[in-house]
Amino acid sequence: MRLLGRRGSRFNIRVNKHHPNIWHFINCLGQEEVYFHHQVIQMLVGATGRSKTKKTNCVQRRIDILVDRYKNDEINLEEYLEDLSFVVG
Repeated sequence: MRLLGRRGSRFNIRVNKHHPNIWHFINCLGQEEVYFHHQVIQMLVGATGRSKTKKTNCVQRRIDILVDRYKNDEINLEEYLEDLSFVVG
């Protein structure tokens, strides 16, 4: 039972069973609600998220450069999308 597309989301991983039943699904929804409320509380009290890794910063920098080049008409849409696919792929 895959609910949210191809990518492995936390919710898909929790529900992923060969034959899930309604009780398992309801339990997963409850766990997601608890997780969501926990995240909201952390944001309200000003907790910071995880620090970005060196690799994440590098990828973000490359994406930012591509965005700037596209906005400044240095590359066209086709080049932008192709280069972006190499960065995230």
